[in-house]
Amino acid sequence: MTFTKRKVAFISAAVILVFFALASSLGLFSPDTGYIVVPHGNHNHYIPHDRDPDMPIHTFPQRPPREGELITPDGRIIRDSTVVAPN
Repeated sequence: MTFTKRKVAFISAAVILVFFALASSLGLFSPDTGYIVVPHGNHNHYIPHDRDPDMPIHTFPQRPPREGELITPDGRIIRDSTVVAPN
């Protein structure tokens, strides 16, 4: 393999690595859960994407919402009225 081919292969591999690192940091490989996890000391808070910016982080729940629940912009966990219960 010549020097030019190695150089092209190395640059191609670096570009692919940077692409996947950027895609991963933007959350393209993770499912949209409707909230983000924010580390806060020795515990986590679960913050909805549409959170009220006037609400402090410590008012949000320390557990993820269960199936059929959602986190409101003010930090309450409520039943998700869009989920249909199975009969």
